Amino acid sequence: CLPTGAGKGCCSGNDIHEFAQMDSEYAAELMYRVRRAFWALHDCPVPVVARVNGVAFGTGLALASLSDVVIASDRAVFGLTELDVGVLGGLKFARRLVPEHAVRRMFFTAETYSAEQFKQFGAAITVVPHDSLDEECERILRTSVGKGSGALRMAKQCMNAVEHLDFRTGYEYEQTFTIRMSDRPESKTAVRKVIDDIEAR
Repeated sequence: CLPTGAGKGCCSGNDIHEFAQMDSEYAAELMYRVRRAFWALHDCPVPVVARVNGVAFGTGLALASLSDVVIASDRAVFGLTELDVGVLGGLKFARRLVPEHAVRRMFFTAETYSAEQFKQFGAAITVVPHDSLDEECERILRTSVGKGSGALRMAKQCMNAVEHLDFRTGYEYEQTFTIRMSDRPESKTAVRKVIDDIEAR
């Protein structure tokens, strides 16, 4: 799980005091550091669950979008508030979560939306009562871990690779992972379990 804020927010974005003192030279260095943090999360070799317990604005929304699963408290609030603080960014990340026109509305208005409203925009997130947030995140993690670490790592590598490939190339690449998996003991164990369950019915 991504660490979550201890106060009212999950991640409210960059430090606006830093923006107030920023010039183009410093901005380039800052943006480079931000990109490195984002790519480190995207390239994490195992699945990442975002536990959104409050506001997720700008960078916070980006971090959620780079996660593999997003679980949000019913108190969570999402937004692209960049124009309100005189910066740009976040569009490519928001497009990973919601359709284009929702992104444009969020960006041009800088309005914020509850987790339920964000879900209505088409965001593939799970919204749970605030007190159930940790429990649901743990359930997702336990279910995933049960698939085996080797399989999870291969699945994550495959998903990241095919995301930006065209349909045919992506599927052909994905099949190479099926071939690789077929020699792994956990693959045989998994399929044997399914066969046993079917035969036991």
